[in-house]
Parts: sequence; C-alpha cells; structure tokens
Amino acid sequence: MLTFFVVNGILLGLALLLILAENFLVSKKEYKININGQKKIIVAGENSLLSYLISNNFFIPSACGGKGTCGFCKVKVLRGGGKILPTEEIHINKKEVDEGYRLACQIKVQDDLDISIPEHFLRAKEYEGIVDEIKPLTTEIKLIGIKLVGDKIINFRAGQHIRLKIPGTDEFRAYSIANNTIDRDRLELIVKRFQNGFASTYIHNALDLGDSVTFIGPFGDFYLRDESDYCNS
Repeated sequence: MLTFFVVNGILLGLALLLILAENFLVSKKEYKININGQKKIIVAGENSLLSYLISNNFFIPSACGGKGTCGFCKVKVLRGGGKILPTEEIHINKKEVDEGYRLACQIKVQDDLDISIPEHFLRAKEYEGIVDEIKPLTTEIKLIGIKLVGDKIINFRAGQHIRLKIPGTDEFRAYSIANNTIDRDRLELIVKRFQNGFASTYIHNALDLGDSVTFIGPFGDFYLRDESDYCNS
C-alpha cells in the first residue's frame, strides 16, 4: 500500500513539473497580423492563421473545418508565413503561387504577417437564426427559411451566398441566397440532397422548424450590379 502512494506521489509531482515547464519555459511570443494594410491584430502562440482570423471576426470561408481539403480559405500573403506546403499545392495553381496565395488554415503563425484578403470577406458577419419554413420542392430539393434572431438584418446582393454551420461540428457548407434582396431579416436557401452528403443529409433528415442555426456571410463578388456600380467602377 505504501508503494502505491509513493508511485502516485511521484507521478503527481511529474505532472506538476510538466505544467510548470509549459507555463514558464515555453515561449508565448506575440505576433502581428497586418490585414490589407488597414487592420492589425496581435496574437499569441502558434495556431493557424485561419483560426486567428475567425476568432477576431474576420470570417474567411472554410467548408472543411480547417483541414486543408476544401481550398476555400485562400489569402494573399505579402510577408511571412514560410514556404507553401504540399497540402496547399493541390488547391493553388502556379499563377496564384507566384502571386503569394496560401491557404489560411495551413499557415501556422510563427512570425509577423502581412496579408491581403478580399474586401467582401471583411463585410461578412456571424448570424443566428431560427428555421421558420421547410418546404419540399421536389423529392430531393427543399426550401429552407431562416428568420434572423432579434432585430438583426443582413445586407446581401442577388448572387451571394452564406455558409451554414452544421450543428455539433466545426464544419460549414455554402448555400446561395434564394430570396429577394428586399427581405433583410430573413433568408431562403434551396438545398438539394446528395447521396451520402454530410450536410444535405442533415438538412433533409434532421433539421426541423424552430431549430436554431448559425451562419456567416454574405460572401461572393459575383452578384447582380446596378447602374451605379458600373458608373463608379
């Protein structure tokens, strides 16, 4: 019995030493991330660029939860970031490599960074909504209506999309906004069910009226422009 307590005491002591070593010996250096030459955030540690951007409300699109498989989180790195990784090269062509494009989820922040991201990413925000309509359009297609919580509104243009978070996961899926731009407090999505589709299967089989959902957006610069847009371009 005495041996049991001695061994456990030693193990507890080693655990405490490891905690102290992590707190006092591991460097928690701060790094600066300069965004579009206009905004700057200061971060500590060595997490991914994508995680730092999202935690500071810069909603860069990502459908794979930062695994490097979707290729959506492209940003232009002007300084820092190290060399491009093999996991990025399958999503970034040679011209983009020459221009400095990288996947934000694959860059571990280990130095100061200067990056450039599309302006429409800066306008994206996180929203909460309640499912207020589920309407079958065909056997494989449903219309999903989402009412924004409170007095929130979303300013979008025809042709833009949002990224809906799949409950219980860190994954998002992109869906085009299907309703009239006059409706600023509500969205309609047209969702087709795909065989073995992770998100579409959830939406068709599990999503119900009254459910809470989270989404970010709007995204996309391929939208219908009025005459004033052309006059100012």
